[in-house]
Amino acid sequence: MSGKIYLLLLLLLFWPLKVYACDETYISDSSYKACIEYGEEYNICPELLMAIIEKESGGQADAENGSCKGLMQINVDCHTERMEKLGCIDIFDEKQNIHVAADYLAELSMKYEDVCLVLMCYNMGESGASELFDRGIYSSEYAVKICERAEELERQHGK
Repeated sequence: MSGKIYLLLLLLLFWPLKVYACDETYISDSSYKACIEYGEEYNICPELLMAIIEKESGGQADAENGSCKGLMQINVDCHTERMEKLGCIDIFDEKQNIHVAADYLAELSMKYEDVCLVLMCYNMGESGASELFDRGIYSSEYAVKICERAEELERQHGK
């Protein structure tokens, strides 16, 4: 057996976390489980949560972009109260980050029935999305890509 193949087999045997390949990114086992847990709790498709993770952070729990942090790029300035209410004090913790995002998505889903509208609000805030709604724009490239990826993931998961 060649050295490269042997090394690859060793890496696979001793890899500390299972990861789920998602084309451009990977979702850790703990993130995958949290997506399922909070998807069920909040009645959100887990694959939608996974698709948002891929788009927002590429599966990197320590991702930061200004005040947006973690897997699902939670804007901590806007969601401090939500984090406190949920007991989520570490926004870089995968499970807590997904919990905050799922709670926010559920809130948006109660206001807007269409998933594209929900995703637009998630991505650009309700005021940003409202400006587009006023111009008759009810979807965005972001929302469409998230929906398409979520559908792909559902097919991969046999749904």
